[in-house]
Amino acid sequence: MDLGAAASGKGAKKDEVILAVPTEEKDINALYADELKLLAEPIPVIKPTRSVTQKQEDYYKVRDHMQKLAAGAVWLIPLGFLVLARPFVQTY
Repeated sequence: MDLGAAASGKGAKKDEVILAVPTEEKDINALYADELKLLAEPIPVIKPTRSVTQKQEDYYKVRDHMQKLAAGAVWLIPLGFLVLARPFVQTY
């Protein structure tokens, strides 16, 4: 669809702009009807597919991430208990 264009013409001043816009009613109506037809057609949805190797790689990435989180929790929970117990420990 051509919505028109603005361009400075040859020999025109810097401040002048020449516009090319459809002005006849039948041209405007034809462009509008064409665009309505395009909008009425649904856009086909392309469902992404993953290969078996990609699924396997994703599985191992998630599994490794969960293992790292679990290992971090194993360290942080006892350290948290030590920090919380610190005020109750008597030092000599």
